[in-house]
Amino acid sequence: MKLEKTPTLNNDSIIKLVEAGFSEGTIVKRIEDSPSEFDLSATRLAELRKHRVSETVIAAMTAAMGDDSASKTNAPGKSREN
Repeated sequence: MKLEKTPTLNNDSIIKLVEAGFSEGTIVKRIEDSPSEFDLSATRLAELRKHRVSETVIAAMTAAMGDDSASKTNAPGKSREN
């Protein structure tokens, strides 16, 4: 039995899921369960919205990227709350 690697989600894969008619909940679940590399620049966000990607899905994409980068940007002793 061969294990399959979960594909990394990106902006284009989310657009394909929306265009294929997957429900918002299904897409959000997939974002939560899969590795992701989203481009959340203003230009790419506008493109996502143009392709009818909902704000709920965009929020899930943002959260997924925040989870990945939080440990890298918030090093101990480097808090910005001072």
